[in-house]
Amino acid sequence: MVAARPARGGDALKLASVFRNDHTVFVCAMSATQRVSRILFLIFSVISCNMTPNYQIIFACASRCVTSSSPREGEMGDHPSVALFEKAAMVKPYPPSVLEVPHQLPSTAFFPGGYGLWLGNSLCGPTELPPFPFGGIMAVGQDFHSKKQYDQTRMHPGKNLTKGMWPCFKEVYEKAGADFNNTFFTNAYMGLRKEDKSTGAFSGATDKSFVKRCQSFFLEQVETQQPTLILALGKMVVPFMADLSYDLQCWNGKREIASIQNGKQIVEGARFGIKGHQCVVAFLLHPSMRNQNLRHRKYKELDSCPADIQVFKDALKAAGL
Repeated sequence: MVAARPARGGDALKLASVFRNDHTVFVCAMSATQRVSRILFLIFSVISCNMTPNYQIIFACASRCVTSSSPREGEMGDHPSVALFEKAAMVKPYPPSVLEVPHQLPSTAFFPGGYGLWLGNSLCGPTELPPFPFGGIMAVGQDFHSKKQYDQTRMHPGKNLTKGMWPCFKEVYEKAGADFNNTFFTNAYMGLRKEDKSTGAFSGATDKSFVKRCQSFFLEQVETQQPTLILALGKMVVPFMADLSYDLQCWNGKREIASIQNGKQIVEGARFGIKGHQCVVAFLLHPSMRNQNLRHRKYKELDSCPADIQVFKDALKAAGL
């Protein structure tokens, strides 16, 4: 069972109600503060399918310290990840093959399905999130997942960390000397796939208007985080980014690993039209398909895994991280 983080702050709990819907337990905790008239609303956590009448509630209290003289990151709507999730409404309408993400999951998961922050095996509500990694790394995948995979993560929080993408990505970070806690994990395209298949080209990418809206929202994410290093995870992300920066024109029209590797895999001083901001952008294999694609990987005189790791190391060095 995934442990919930303890709540912080000294507010009195005003109202708490529990709703049970099939296999899901939502804990809604509302608290008022002496300084704020609004009510904080927290939908928190889920329990696996094998619940008994004496099921355990994973509970978190939406609370806030009233002794502080100024708002702090972590208030409902104030944390950048939560604010970005609200701003993601700008990508609507979704194509017929794509569903809107209902809400951010409280366990470790890429944005927008989760908060895009490394929570380890903890569960975390919007008032208990760790600090947003301003100026850190932005890891950009193609899209979150299918609706089926989203629901599985919702029903079994933390299980996605035990196999597949996350263990692979963690190994890459450790070998490169990078920090998960200094990374915002996000995606180029918003929404969930209706189909069960969660790899391959994202169907929403055929809708040009939707792509443009997702690109505009990506720039919102960059402006919010001001990352020092952006990781383009997988070949699908490369053309998405190439349209957004003149400095990435070397990636234009490159949709295969071999063609990307023949050019620049690390671009320094990349600008996205955000005043005062430039960063390093690097191409890495997507962790979910990394093992299948390592045989194609080349960088300088290196092949396979050492090549991918060295790209990351050189990008970190160029970014001063």
